[in-house]
Parts: sequence; C-alpha cells; structure tokens
Amino acid sequence: MKRFMFALFLMLLLLGAEQSAVLVYDSEVNTSHWEWDADDAGFEIVIGLDREKWITGINQLDFLDTDVRTMSFDYSKEVPILVYLGQRPSGGYAVNIDQIFKREQDTVIVVSRRSPKPTEFVTMVLTYPYDFLVVPRQYLVNQHLVVIDQHGNVLRRYENAFPSEERAVYEISVLFQKKEGKDH
Repeated sequence: MKRFMFALFLMLLLLGAEQSAVLVYDSEVNTSHWEWDADDAGFEIVIGLDREKWITGINQLDFLDTDVRTMSFDYSKEVPILVYLGQRPSGGYAVNIDQIFKREQDTVIVVSRRSPKPTEFVTMVLTYPYDFLVVPRQYLVNQHLVVIDQHGNVLRRYENAFPSEERAVYEISVLFQKKEGKDH
C-alpha cells in the first residue's frame, strides 16, 4: 500500500507543472498488507486545530490512553492528530497515519486501518486502537484538510481549516517523520 501511495503521489506530481505536491510526513510502518473488513462504529478522527476542538474531540471518545488526554500543546505551533478505531472486540485491529502531503489547496492525511482475518489467532480482549501524531502547524496550513483511507476513500473533509493563516511553500521532500515507533 505504501508503494501504491508513493506511486500515486509521483503520478500526481508528474501530471502537470501547475500541480505540485509536497510530502510532509511518511510513516515507517509498512501497511501495504493491511485490510479493513469491519464496521466504522466508534471510528473517530480528532484534529487539534485549536485547544477547544482538541478538548471537545478527545472528551467525546469512549476510552483513550490517559497520556494523550493529559498532554498539552502550543496550538499556534503544532497540531495534534488522533485517529481512533473505537472499542474493538479483540486484538488484531490497528490504525496508522501513513502519510501527509500537500497538493494545491488540500493537505491530505492518509490513514490505514487493519482488521483481523477470520482465520487469524488474536487475543480475546477488548482493544482500543489508535494512532497519534503531533505535526508542526506550518506544515499543515492549507485551504482544506482531507483525511482518506488506504483505498482513497474520503473519511473526513475540513473546509477552510486554517482561515487566516498563510500557506508556506516548500521544496518536494519529507518535512517531518515520527520519532517513536509505537504501535497502538
């Protein structure tokens, strides 16, 4: 999947000179074999564009690691992003923020979700999978924020996400990488 997304990114880049894209973040987790065959009940995306949005979003989640709930951020400089699958009946579920890239007026966040195969052995305990990332705000500023899954389906779209902030122009490169390799 990662190769597919990278190929798609390159294809979009080569389509025209007027269309340019910047890869902001690229996860080191290989999600190319992940499949999602479960319902979306409990699935949430919380993007901390400001303190109020973050607190409101986090407080609506049924269960979440207390470390994430108690963290504080400088919202003028960074944006916390949380993708949460909700309560799941067993192990074998996972979620990962794969990539973030900017293309024209959109900042696109690519998320992969995984559910266990019917024949897979998993722990029989309730799980609450999530992935969490804090991105420097300047790398996200754009007209729209769009969250898509590994198949290109739009999961959320935020219009006019950064209303009074000026977009920065970058060369094509990876601007940011997650430091800790923690599975949730």
